[in-house]
Amino acid sequence: MRGLQIVARANDDVETGGAGYALHGQATPDTAVASLLIQSGGRTEAGSWLAAALNKTMSGTTKNGDSGGQPVTMKPKLSFASTAKTLCRQFDVYAADGGFAAVGCKQPDGRWTIEAQLEMSRTAGSTSTIKPASGNGPFAIDSAVDRIIAGDVLTPALETEAIGRGWTAK
Repeated sequence: MRGLQIVARANDDVETGGAGYALHGQATPDTAVASLLIQSGGRTEAGSWLAAALNKTMSGTTKNGDSGGQPVTMKPKLSFASTAKTLCRQFDVYAADGGFAAVGCKQPDGRWTIEAQLEMSRTAGSTSTIKPASGNGPFAIDSAVDRIIAGDVLTPALETEAIGRGWTAK
């Protein structure tokens, strides 16, 4: 697997690695997790299985499925409203060949766009532990959340409401 591609936007503090970065791990096409994401119009989006899992899975629980004939697991960590007035989720995806941590936001047209992604790789000898494929670690995903969150994370009751509304903002 390759490391992170860090894309700086205008006015970002490149030298300090400020929180205004979009992080996109570059998955190789032969991985089970690669088919969970699609490229569309220069953006990374959740594929159909991942989008369905993001739509229906409560934070802290797991959704098991299949990608390219390989088992995969998606686990949302938290949900929140963004400064762009969309609802977003921080989540992890695990597969036999690695996985990724990401932040995805539900767009008004129903797509989940991936706002930040960090490739993960399996820890040697482990069937369940993954670690960052680069030295940036999970703080990079936390920084992405900090950059776009508006307010607090959703409570379980508010997350249940969001699921019921199809993740449309109130």
